[in-house]
Amino acid sequence: MEGESYRNKNRIKFKPSDVTVIVSTHSSDVLERCVRSVYKQHPKKIIVILDDPDEKTEKSAEPLKKIASVIKTHKSMFISKTRNLGIRLSKTKLIAFLD
Repeated sequence: MEGESYRNKNRIKFKPSDVTVIVSTHSSDVLERCVRSVYKQHPKKIIVILDDPDEKTEKSAEPLKKIASVIKTHKSMFISKTRNLGIRLSKTKLIAFLD
């Protein structure tokens, strides 16, 4: 298009269904509210990684199994390794992280 900037011509076009959202957490403070908010935006997949969770966090993640893949680690992996795990499990070209 004439007059269209270089930036607009090269913009990536995608739908929310083209995205995997990876949520990595160690505690449960706002986990359920966070995942339900993401779910309303219709991503293709949501992966929740519970990084060495306590009992309360595991219980709060239980109802999320209906709308997300919930993975539990048995020892603390910290953010970089949990992100890499989520990337390996995703099938989409676009990935969003929510920590």
